[in-house]
Parts: sequence; C-alpha cells; structure tokens
Amino acid sequence: MQITCLVEDSSIDVNFKAEHGLSLHIYSNKNILFDMGATDLFLVNARKLGIDIRDVDIAFISHGHYDHGGGLPYFLKENQKANVYLKKEAVNKYYAKDDGSWREIGLNIEKEKRIKFLSKNKSFGNIHVITEINKKFPQYKEPLYKKSNKNLILDDFSHELFLVIEEKNWISIITGCSHNGILNIVDTAYRHFGNKTIKLLIGGFHMINLSTEKIKFIADKLSEYPIQMIYTGHCTGENAYNVLKSKIGNVMKLQTGLTINI
Repeated sequence: MQITCLVEDSSIDVNFKAEHGLSLHIYSNKNILFDMGATDLFLVNARKLGIDIRDVDIAFISHGHYDHGGGLPYFLKENQKANVYLKKEAVNKYYAKDDGSWREIGLNIEKEKRIKFLSKNKSFGNIHVITEINKKFPQYKEPLYKKSNKNLILDDFSHELFLVIEEKNWISIITGCSHNGILNIVDTAYRHFGNKTIKLLIGGFHMINLSTEKIKFIADKLSEYPIQMIYTGHCTGENAYNVLKSKIGNVMKLQTGLTINI
C-alpha cells in the first residue's frame, strides 16, 4: 500500500503548495482518493507527483467541511468514472463563529449520479468505510455548528466517516479530522476488526485547541493500542503533535508531497 499526501497545511518543500485542508491518494488494489482539500490544489500537486487523478477508482469525503470536500467539483470534472462516497448528513449547512461573526464552512454539493450517500458501514473488498463511530471516550467538541430547521445548534459530527484498509494480519486507519475523537475512531476500528495490529494511523486529529492535560490523556490511551506508525497534521496542532511524539514516539508529521509505503 502507498499513501501520498496531496494536500495538507504544510509541505515537505517549496515544490509543493499547501493549504488548510487534507487530501490523500491511496493505492491498495484500487486507486483511492480520500478527501479533496479546499480547492483544486490537490490536482496541481498530484500532477507534480506523477499521480493521474483520472485513474482514481473510488473517492471518499470524510465529512461536510470545505477543507476536505471543497475540491469536489474539480475532481468530478477531471475524473469521469469514480463514485464519490460521503454520509448523507454532509450536505447540511455547517458554520463556525470567528470573533463574533458566523462563517459558513460546509460544502456545495450539486446533484450528480456519481455522488453516493452512505447511512451505514460499507466495504469495497479490503477497503472499509466506517460510518458508525462508537462513543467510548470524551469527544471534546469544538464550537462548530450546524443548521437545524432555522436554528444553529452544536454540531454532533454525525456527518463524519473514516476508512479502514484491511490486510490479513493488520489494518490501517485513515481519518480526516477525527471530530468524533481520535480515541473513538481507533477504538471503533480496533474492536470491529478483531483487535488486529494497527500498522498505520493517519490523518488530522483535531486537537489544536485542547489543553495539554487532555492531549496527554489521549496520548496515554492511544499508546494502549498496538499502533506501529502515526502520521498526523492538519488540525492536530503543533503542541498536540509534540506531546504525542514525546509520549508515544512513533509519531511523524503528515505534509503535502509526502509518500508513505506500507
């Protein structure tokens, strides 16, 4: 399996532009695109990396925020064959409040026959989409909101999914922002797939605004799972990255232009 980071908040060098967002190209029997960043930048970087987005067989959007699905129109124009899977809740209106002002952070999704909405877990061979996330651990919700009728209420992140790629003796977990909590995502995958070794955990963990005490708690709990490699960035935050690395060790930065071979 090979994973290449097409978009992330930082890059490995000046040859690759970065933006606030995430997009991963994965090859594991199929060409997979997981998230599409905020713009068409994933296409620009893919070309530089020798990845042809027209060859993508299947695509996923982890949740209904612009920095993960803003590139959808560009993907649909470039790629004429792949279905795009996301949860039906991802079409809702989502908002953040910055300095007292409301900012819409959702997706603009038009009707397209290749857009497929999921309401339950679904498998494509050894590629598993997990839509049902257990809530064993605290979620540490951010002050993000969704529209309910005419009101704005706290987002429950029911629009989030993640991927598990399964091999005979191990699994890899691919997540977008982990709004439901990275511990809940890891625990869900670990239990669902029979306590297999987690060879790779990759994505954003949304710990950027958490206290050091809460980050240490998460790090301690993560270390109880058999995780061999962790690559994280985007919404994880520098402080959280440093704490995770100091307490767990096998934590590396996820950056635009990085390729990981498993």
